[in-house]
This record gives sequence, structure tokens and C-alpha cells, in this order.
Amino acid sequence: MIAHSGGSVYYASVGADSNGYWEATPTTDLVVDANNWVDLALIANDAGGNALSPWVGVQLTVLLKTSTGSALPPGSTPQITSATTVDSLRPLLTGKAAANAIVYVYLSGGSVLFGKPKADSNGDWQLQLSQDLYPESTSLAIAEFDANDTQVSGWSGVTLTVSKTQTSTALPPGSTPQITSSTTVDSLRPLLTGKAAANAIVYVYLSGGSVLFGKPKAHSNGDWQLQLSQDLYPESTSLAIAEFDANDTQVSGWSGVTLTVSKT
Repeated sequence: MIAHSGGSVYYASVGADSNGYWEATPTTDLVVDANNWVDLALIANDAGGNALSPWVGVQLTVLLKTSTGSALPPGSTPQITSATTVDSLRPLLTGKAAANAIVYVYLSGGSVLFGKPKADSNGDWQLQLSQDLYPESTSLAIAEFDANDTQVSGWSGVTLTVSKTQTSTALPPGSTPQITSSTTVDSLRPLLTGKAAANAIVYVYLSGGSVLFGKPKAHSNGDWQLQLSQDLYPESTSLAIAEFDANDTQVSGWSGVTLTVSKT
């Protein structure tokens, strides 16, 4: 049996092999004094717990190595280490944070969460954006959160500048979706088409919210379409449209549009 000298901490109890050799891994951290010493007390017992030897004192010297990891201290504001001038609307971001930190990357203002990558033991993290940046520049806000979604650092701000001309025609993230098809229709169940942010989920309601006509998903260029499966009113129908994310959280304001039916 191995204990701290004086019996205040129990470390381990192991059996020796037929040659009398034994090894033990402490079940709790060693108690190290100011000189980096650990005072142990050892005794041999039989299977019934009866002492077979007197207590023996042993002093260990613990060599505490300075950590070589490059992670930031816990609670530090995360950093972006990749270039802030990018040639894509969906660049790969890399950065530094505390070891195993969860990094929340928001559009500045909080309307769009681009992602929440987890740093490794060295504090390195990366995030491949799945939503477009603004065509010229985009301000981000970054902070560390824990596994319970509790913020544990301050916010840091960084602005990404896009050096490549935008090829996507999608609206900026958080924009109110638009209907691009004609608002005068010849059917009570027309096909609606429109524009939104890339990969946005567009909720199309009867104005007032009593009927959800559908929630089509835009593709990478922001184009979406919805074939109505419920009738409009015979003369005109007011719709309300907004962007939501995959968690059913609204990320844009509402836009209103009135469809007029030219055919009974």
C-alpha cells in the first residue's frame, strides 16, 4: 500500500508478482511541496490486510516541465491567424484559442453564426465557411464558449476583406428574402421563385402567420423556389417571408408581398 507520509492521502494498493516486483499508478495527484518533493509511506500487507513489514518512508523529487503547447491561456479571446484578405466568399479560417476551447464565429452584431469550431489541445482551430461573406468586407466577432454554451472570454473583432470579385448572386447573410417571380399569377397554386442568402431556409407564411406555405432552401447562389400545395385566396393574398437557419431560428427581418390572381 502506498500513501502520503502521515496517511493524509491514499495513492494506490497493488500486488507484487512472483519475483516480488510491483508497479503502481497513483489514483490521485501526488501532493507536491514547495521544494517539488513528495513524501511517501509504503507498507507490505497480506491478503487479509495484516502488516508484513514496517512502514518505509520514500521521498520523490518531481520534475515539473514547462508546457511547450502553443494554446492560449483559458479564458483568452480567440484569434484568427489566417490572412484577413481572402480570395473567396467562403474561405477557410484558422486561428488560436485556449486548449479544447469552443470558438463561436459570428457576423458582427450577432445576426449570423458562421460556426463554432473546437480547438485542439494546442489551441489550433479551423472553420470552413458554409455561408458567403459580403462581397467587399465582412466584420466578424469571435469569443470562447464552454461545452454548456457559456461565454468564457471577451469578444474580439476582425474584418475580412475579399480580394476576388463576387461570382455568387446570393444575398448577404441575414438579408430578407425576395420573390423574383411575378406577383400577378394565373393560378391559385403558382410556382414562386426568389432570392435569399446562400443556403438560407426561406419561410413563406400567409401574412399573420396562420398558414405556412412552405420552407424551401436556397442553393449556393441564393435561388429558391416553392410550388404552392395550398390555394391562394381567389383575388389577392398577402405573404410574409423571412430567412431561418437549420435550428429554426429567424435570422432576417420579414418582407411582405401581395400576390394577385388574374385567373379565377
